[in-house]
Amino acid sequence: MSQIHKHDIPANIADRCLITPEQYHEKYQQSITAPDTFWG
Repeated sequence: MSQIHKHDIPANIADRCLITPEQYHEKYQQSITAPDTFWG
């Protein structure tokens, strides 16, 4: 079985991000479920 290693993002890096992890996950799901709409 593979293991997933999760590391917290340092605050000084997270403060400069343009989207949150939740927003990233949402956009990722959109790109998979509706690629023509997402990329079009």
